[in-house]
Amino acid sequence: MSSNPLSLPIFKKISRLVDSRGVQAFVIGGYGRDWYLRRKGSDIDVVVVGSGIEIAEALAAELNTNVVVFKRFGTAMLHSDGLEIEFVGARKESYSPDSRKPHVEDGTIEDDQRRRDFTINAMAKNTVTSEIVDYFNGIDGYALHIKEYYKFIKPIKIDEVKFGIPQFYRYISKDEELYKIILS
Repeated sequence: MSSNPLSLPIFKKISRLVDSRGVQAFVIGGYGRDWYLRRKGSDIDVVVVGSGIEIAEALAAELNTNVVVFKRFGTAMLHSDGLEIEFVGARKESYSPDSRKPHVEDGTIEDDQRRRDFTINAMAKNTVTSEIVDYFNGIDGYALHIKEYYKFIKPIKIDEVKFGIPQFYRYISKDEELYKIILS
């Protein structure tokens, strides 16, 4: 496994596209998490501080592949070389106390990280500079190999538990050593 999670040729293409447009893009979520856990990942989430759909469409044109745009969610997805790459614009979410539907607006990379579930899934790596952006110390939890590894970023509402807790157990069940540490 490479020492750089952004060593695949697809990342050079993404970097060139975002750099030429003067925007930033970050690999975030499962792909980075799996790299730190020494697992092979094939699902890549890219957060663009700008239009994720625009970058996805430009990349799809360059790769001569199809892009599927989900306008309702502001995302776009394409497949290339066995990889599934999903793009989204950085966004900020806020909730009314009486609704599970978020109010969504454009945001920063920190805003986007704040809406993630676990600290390790909020770690982001800039596709141009390779800088790690880790406002919630997910990497510290990994380095220390402690329970902070999967610390929730924000308090979860009771109706979110049915989504967050099973996801938590799905993650840790893939790593027997981590499973034992967290549940000890």
